[in-house]
Amino acid sequence: KITQKYSRPADTFDYRNKFHYEYDNLEFNHQTIPQLENLLQKRKEHGRVFAGFLIHNIGVSADVEIYVCVPTGRNGKQNCNHGAGVFSVL
Repeated sequence: KITQKYSRPADTFDYRNKFHYEYDNLEFNHQTIPQLENLLQKRKEHGRVFAGFLIHNIGVSADVEIYVCVPTGRNGKQNCNHGAGVFSVL
């Protein structure tokens, strides 16, 4: 009944008072919650990009290489030879 009462994600942050539970060691990727919060705040200081793809019935897997184009002058030319990463389509 208590988990139903506090079923929204935001309700679970105060787990000590709401669930009467204490973790021996609460870490994510070997970081404490304050360390993780610090990392997330630092990452928010920089711009991020998200690209979403909806691929139906591709039938094969592939590695997709991503390149970023950077302006090289006022004439509108760009240099697109800046590798930014790879993702796999399975």
